[in-house]
Amino acid sequence: MVKILKIDPSSPNKELVEEIVAAILAGGLVVIPTDTLYGIAVNSLDERAIKRVYRIKKRDFAKPILLLIHDKEQLKGRVKTIPEAGERLIRIFWPGPLTLIFEAANNLPPSLLGNTSKIAFRQPKNPFLDLLLKETKVPLTGTSANISGQPDLMSVKEIETFLGDGIDLIVDGGVCGTDRASSIVDVTTLPPTLIREGQLSRRALEVVLGEQLA
Repeated sequence: MVKILKIDPSSPNKELVEEIVAAILAGGLVVIPTDTLYGIAVNSLDERAIKRVYRIKKRDFAKPILLLIHDKEQLKGRVKTIPEAGERLIRIFWPGPLTLIFEAANNLPPSLLGNTSKIAFRQPKNPFLDLLLKETKVPLTGTSANISGQPDLMSVKEIETFLGDGIDLIVDGGVCGTDRASSIVDVTTLPPTLIREGQLSRRALEVVLGEQLA
């Protein structure tokens, strides 16, 4: 039976966070509450753990995986460049519900990229995740905790039922901040491309960019 830890995302217990960090750095798959939905977190440098994420989600290995970062500094060495459009969006919407797609640096684990040359990053706005990402010192996967192509799992009970056998630890943070995923923008194209309209509207993004999204 999968272990479940209860935590208050707005005021996380440091000892519990240290236990979660240890599980992740040991190669574990940990379901965590985010500021959008529940996600599956593993060490982004651990190829074996990353492949386990694909298998448990029944995710196509050709598709890349989103990474959560502690701050913009963690983009260095992981993306080839931050285009001006990316800089503008980061300045206004990070931390928050915006995922940005960049050209990946050459040193990232291939399993993160699928069959693409791109990688997606998001800086979440959540005290628990802020502390977790600070303590792990590496980006973590942030892909949603569900079976690919299926509805999002909104409760710990659902996650335990559908994913429990393949998960090492579930962090129960209660109801996540919203039932809507982050918006996704690919800033490698001209103009940038709106991949998914989530919590942030197309209009809000275009106002900041000063141009229409593809």
